[in-house]
Amino acid sequence: CMAAHLYAHLVYLHPLIVRVVEFARALTARHGVVRYAERYKVAGLVVVSGCVSDLGDANERKSGYYSRPWQWDSIRANARVVYQFGSSDDPFIPEHEMRTIEEGTQANMTMYSARGHFMDPTFPELLATVLQLVQPVS
Repeated sequence: CMAAHLYAHLVYLHPLIVRVVEFARALTARHGVVRYAERYKVAGLVVVSGCVSDLGDANERKSGYYSRPWQWDSIRANARVVYQFGSSDDPFIPEHEMRTIEEGTQANMTMYSARGHFMDPTFPELLATVLQLVQPVS
């Protein structure tokens, strides 16, 4: 998957990046990094094909992750910057779901028209964005 390829690239770049990615992977599996930013300060968020509802999926509904309102004000206050990538031809996530995140977080959105669900083995724009986030602030 694309995330595994990104992780493999980051392993060779910098140990701090590896720790950040490992932390983000753990959060994504359980709580989600956007939900995390409702309560805690983060240097930045990078959202790819994000959604705000359970999309009618019974397992997602059962998780309870989408059962409460999003705290957009808190997310904006806690995240120094939000980058978002989406594609209008995503077969799983409707564009309106991604646009809701864009509006709520005031994300720097890049919307493509032919990237699907970003399952290609490379995503250089994502790598560049992550590297930009971990650069020291001058």
